[in-house]
Amino acid sequence: MRINRIKALLLKLVRIFRKMVMISILAVVLLVAAVFSLYIVFPIWNNVHLYTFAHQLKKVPMPEDTVFVEMETTVGKLNGNGNGIDFFAAMLVKSELGSSELFDYYKAASFTGAKSDEHKVAIGVSAARGDELKSQYVEREKLKFHKLRSTEDFSGYYVVTLYDGGYEALFDLRGN
Repeated sequence: MRINRIKALLLKLVRIFRKMVMISILAVVLLVAAVFSLYIVFPIWNNVHLYTFAHQLKKVPMPEDTVFVEMETTVGKLNGNGNGIDFFAAMLVKSELGSSELFDYYKAASFTGAKSDEHKVAIGVSAARGDELKSQYVEREKLKFHKLRSTEDFSGYYVVTLYDGGYEALFDLRGN
């Protein structure tokens, strides 16, 4: 009878130990999943900010004799050293106006930073010189306007750019 009690007690201890092991494994798996999910959530969050940042350009009505052609955007560590997230939007337009007139037009519009209203947004307008965008703000990526691939005469094509940068990268690996 005493042996049966010992066996029952040992079985009970084994069940408790198994439950403790399962709970420990589950806790470790949940902790690892929570940490890795940050590497998914933050890039998505930055993509949402990029979309709203770039959409500001489309919200501004086109000046007279100007038509929208294409939009290219990117987010990540786009220039300089160190870690950080930068946001860049480039809108290709075809216009009868010159680059200085387009610059004055878009400079008069109100643009906010990608993540902070207090960040100063850099606005630029330049003549398109090919399908690949060249900008001081985008050193580490190549942006191409696909609608200019087969174009040989770039006269009348201009690129309107918005840039906002210097945000913490946090868990977005594109900022490293």
